Amino acid sequence: MADTNIPGIGAGKYDNLIETLMKKERAPRDSAAQDLKKYEQQNAIWRKINQFSTEIREKTRDLYSFNNPFVEKTVTSSNERAITATAARDAREQTFKISINQIAQADSFLSNEIAKDFQVPKGLYSFTVGEKKFSVNWQGGKYRNFIDAVNKKGKDIIRISEVKTSPDAVSLLFESQITGEANKLEFADDAFSFALENGLIKKNDSPAVDAEKTEASVPAQTTERILFSKPVRGSQQYVLEYTVSLQNNADIAGTASSQGETSSSAGGPIYEQVGSASYKGITITNAPSDSSIVPESLGLNQQASAPVEDYHVLSLVSPRGTLIPLPALADTAEVQTFSIPLSEYGDISGITVHNNNTDKIVSIAQIKVYDPKAIGEYIPVHPVSQAQEAVLTFEGIPVKRSANKIDDLIPGVTLQLEDKTDKQESISIKPDPQPAKDAIIEFVAKYNRLLAEINIVTSNQQTVIDEIEYFTDDERKTAEENLGALFGDTTLSSLKNNLRQIVANVYRKNTDTPIRTLSQIGISTKSDTSSGLNEARLRGYLEIDEKKLDEALKNSMEDVRYLFGYDSDNDVLVDDGVAFQVFKQIDPYVQRGGIFSTRTNGLAAKIKTSKDRIARYDKALEKKELELRQKYGNMDGALRNLQKQSDMINNFSRQNKGSSDN
Repeated sequence: MADTNIPGIGAGKYDNLIETLMKKERAPRDSAAQDLKKYEQQNAIWRKINQFSTEIREKTRDLYSFNNPFVEKTVTSSNERAITATAARDAREQTFKISINQIAQADSFLSNEIAKDFQVPKGLYSFTVGEKKFSVNWQGGKYRNFIDAVNKKGKDIIRISEVKTSPDAVSLLFESQITGEANKLEFADDAFSFALENGLIKKNDSPAVDAEKTEASVPAQTTERILFSKPVRGSQQYVLEYTVSLQNNADIAGTASSQGETSSSAGGPIYEQVGSASYKGITITNAPSDSSIVPESLGLNQQASAPVEDYHVLSLVSPRGTLIPLPALADTAEVQTFSIPLSEYGDISGITVHNNNTDKIVSIAQIKVYDPKAIGEYIPVHPVSQAQEAVLTFEGIPVKRSANKIDDLIPGVTLQLEDKTDKQESISIKPDPQPAKDAIIEFVAKYNRLLAEINIVTSNQQTVIDEIEYFTDDERKTAEENLGALFGDTTLSSLKNNLRQIVANVYRKNTDTPIRTLSQIGISTKSDTSSGLNEARLRGYLEIDEKKLDEALKNSMEDVRYLFGYDSDNDVLVDDGVAFQVFKQIDPYVQRGGIFSTRTNGLAAKIKTSKDRIARYDKALEKKELELRQKYGNMDGALRNLQKQSDMINNFSRQNKGSSDN
C-alpha cells in the first residue's frame, strides 16, 4: 500500500492562515488607531498653541496693567561704597544731597582669652538689648554648647561666636543684633558676673579727658585758654559740655556797692579824691594832691570810644594751636548750656575764651569732656563696636535713625547706609528703561513663537521650518512631524491675520504724540525694507531695532507706555493700544470655555471614543483569534490522528509484504 500523506499536517503550519484571517479582522481596529494618533497629535498642537497664546496674553496684560514696567525707577549713588538706595514705582524723579557722619552700629564686645576646655558655670544668664530681654537657664558645661544655647534662645537679639586669638585660646564675641543708641547690650543675673570675670565689661571709674580747670571768669578785653589733659581725637566721638553766662561790668559794680564797698565821691574824678584810713574809730585823711596834673593831659576828659559787643567768644584749640570757632552765645543774662560733639571738629587740645567785649564779663563753668557711649556704671573692656545712631545730613537737615536701613525719610525710597562719607554725596532717582525694554523684547519673542507655531501647522512647506534659526534639534523634529497637521484651519488663519493687523495699526491718532506705531520705536516686520523678496519677513515675524528702541525709551518713555495701553475716553480704564488689543484678541481663545478649550475638549472626546473603540476591537480580535486557534488546533489534532493511523497502516502493509516475499 502506498504511503498516505495528509496536507496541512505539521506544527505551526496553520499560524500563517490564522494571521491572514486576523489581518482582515484587524482592519477596522487599525483605522481607529490611525484616527487616535491623529486626534492626539492635533490635541497636542492645540494645547501648545493655547500655551503660547496664554503666555502672550499674560505678557501683554503686564505691559498695560497697573504693574506695567514703564514706571519702574532706578537709583544711582555717587558713592555706592557708603550709601545705596532702592526706589518704589511711586517714587518721585529727583536728585538729593546727603552726607553720613556715622552709621548705626550695635554693641559688640570681645572677652578676654579663654582656654579651649573652658567651662561655663551653671546659672541663669540674662541678656538685654534695648527693650528686648531673654534668659537661658544654663546647667553648666562646655562653652561651645553655651554658645549654641544662647544663639538659639536669643535669635535676632544677641549672637555669640568664638574668635581664635591664639593657637591654644579663643575669645568670645558677644554681638547685639539690633543697632541704635537705645539698644545697648546689658548683662544680668549670672551673665553679669560672667561678663565681669571674663573681661567683657568693667566698672566705669575713669573720666574721658580732664580739663586743667572746670570754670573761669574772663574780664572784658582779655583772653583765657583752658587746655585738656591730653588731645581729644575726632575718631573718639567725645562730647564737650559747658555753661556760659554774661554779666555787665555795671551790674557787678552795683553789686559790690550794695555790699558796703568803699566808693568814690559822687561825680569826682579818681585822681582828685583824697585817701583816708580808719582804725578803732580814728580816721586819718591824706593831704590834697599837689601834683599839678592837668586832667586833660591824662586824656580823662576825652570822649569814650564806642562799646564793643561780641558774642563769638568761644573757640576750640587744635593740637597745632589753630582756633576753631564754636557756636555764638545768645544776648541774654541767663545761663546758657552747650553740648558740642567734638567728632565734627577734628582733633582738639583745649578751649579758648576771647572776650573782646568792652563791658561784659564772660563766665564759663562745668567744663566736661565725656564719652557718650560710656554712660552707665559699667563700660566694655574690648569694644569691637558700640551702639550708636546713624547720623546724616539730608539736604542740609540733620537726621538721626537707629538703623542703617531708612525707609521713612523720602517717600518711596529706601536708603541703605554702609559707611560714613567725607563729603556730600548725591542720590538720583530716574525712570528705569531696562524693565520696559525687557518686557517689550519678551512680548515680541512670544508673539513670534506663536506665529511660528501657527505657520508650521497650517502650512505644508518645509521652508517654514528651515527659516527658523532658534529651534533646537528636538523642536525642529517635532515641527517636522506637525508640519501641515492643521492645514486649512480657518480659526488659526483668522487669529494670525488679526494679530498681524493689530501690530501694524496706528494708535492715538487724535493726540499730538511722536509715537503712534510700533515701527516708530524700532519694532516691525521689515517686509517693506528688503531689497528683494524675503518670504520669512512676509510671514509676520517682528524684528527689533534695539538702538531705536533704546532711544525711544530714553527720550519718550511715557509715549511708549501709551503706545501699548492708554485710556482713550478718560474713564481711568485702559481701552486701546497694542498690548490691550492683542490681549483683547487672544483672550476669547484662551479663557475658560474659550475657542481653544472647545477644540481640545472636542478632541479629548474623540480620543476617548477612539480608545474605547480600539479596546472593544482588541477584545473582539482576541476572542476571534482564540476561536480560530481552537478551531485549527482541533483540526490539527484530528489530522495528526489520521496521520498516525496512516503511518500504522503503511507499516503493517510493509510487514505483510515482507512476509510474503519470504
